[in-house]
Amino acid sequence: IEYLDKHHIRYDKVLTNIKDKSIACKDENVEVFIDDSVRHCDEVADVGIETLLFETYYNKEYDRVKHVRDWQEIYEYLKRRCQDGK
Repeated sequence: IEYLDKHHIRYDKVLTNIKDKSIACKDENVEVFIDDSVRHCDEVADVGIETLLFETYYNKEYDRVKHVRDWQEIYEYLKRRCQDGK
């Protein structure tokens, strides 16, 4: 939360220490899920939620969902997504 606030990244809610992120995302009506865990991305993508993988050295080979490298790329992606009416 400190990082998001420091960099003026808007958010509605931050959920942490969640056992099953796919259930939490469904319950919270999450539109876009961002994580660096392949397992979490798989679980959330399996329930039909758009998922972005924050790319790191240990998940570069995973290709099921879109990779993003930094918050600026995430911002640009979400901005385009909103402009397209999604």
